[in-house]
Amino acid sequence: MTTVARQELERRREIGAVAKVYQDAVARGASPIKEVMERVGLSRATAIRRIKAARESGLLPADSRPIYSSKLVAVAQALSVDPGRLRDAVLEHAGGDLRVQPRESVDE
Repeated sequence: MTTVARQELERRREIGAVAKVYQDAVARGASPIKEVMERVGLSRATAIRRIKAARESGLLPADSRPIYSSKLVAVAQALSVDPGRLRDAVLEHAGGDLRVQPRESVDE
C-alpha cells in the first residue's frame, strides 16, 4: 500500500470516528465540536473540518446541527419536561431562537 493510500485510509477512519463521537455527543446533549476535539484529539479547526468531511461523505446528515444544546437540556430538566418536546416548542413558537431577557422590575 502506498503512503498516499495509507494516509487516505487513516483519514477515512478518523472521519468515521468523528461522525460517531459527534452523534454520541448530540444524543447526550453535549457540545459535539468539543467532544470531537477531546475524544479524537483534534484542534477546533481540524475538528470542524473533519465534521464537514463527515457530512460531505454522508456519515452525518447535512443538517446535523445539535438537536439538543446543553442549555436546552438543562432548562428541560429544571422544568421536568422532555428535551425533545421543549425543542419542538421552541422551533414551532420561536423559530428556534428563544432569547430570554431578565425580568424588569414592575415597581413603578
